[in-house]
Amino acid sequence: SSLCADHPLAGTALHMLGMLLFLAEEHSRAYVVLTEAVRVRKAAHGRHDVKVANSLMKLALLQYTGGDIAGSGRTLTEMRSSCLKTMGFGHPHLPLIMHTIGVLRFEQGDVSAAIRAFEIGYEYQRKIVEDECDGDEVHHKVAQVAMGYTMSNLAFMYFQNADQVGSLRLFEEAKSILARHSPPEDRVMLLIEENIGTLVGRGVPSYE
Repeated sequence: SSLCADHPLAGTALHMLGMLLFLAEEHSRAYVVLTEAVRVRKAAHGRHDVKVANSLMKLALLQYTGGDIAGSGRTLTEMRSSCLKTMGFGHPHLPLIMHTIGVLRFEQGDVSAAIRAFEIGYEYQRKIVEDECDGDEVHHKVAQVAMGYTMSNLAFMYFQNADQVGSLRLFEEAKSILARHSPPEDRVMLLIEENIGTLVGRGVPSYE
């Protein structure tokens, strides 16, 4: 009660309360509290602060869980803007944001928008792999695996959009990247192998 309404600690408290309500499956109350956490954190830290982005991510997850796909997409788009303002294209959250937006757009039936989101996410990840991982082998491995997963999702989107040649090329590139870090029995590796087999069986020329 001694804190002013937009004090930074008030934003933290609201964020944590919202997450507790979300875990308790009190989604309506969690939505109200997390929305207020975003407002308070914007007032206390500025709209592009990392704390605002963290609350936006939780709010987007809550919206998605509650079936508000469009609202979740709008929240993630705002979070993307915040990340770009704070750290530019090398922000580590950007690939996840675009990957999630791609999934949301696909669930809405907009394959073209999903493809664009995955393509942007892939470009963010490629930049991180090329520019941000020098000398850090663990970071480099994690970034490469994430990029391989996004490539496999993008390949699936191309397949859905009847671009079988582009789909096979990306599946094979994703396989090449993930084979360096993932065991053959990895679920994603198995799905990639299955899709490659399907496309080659249809007569799509292999790049391997």
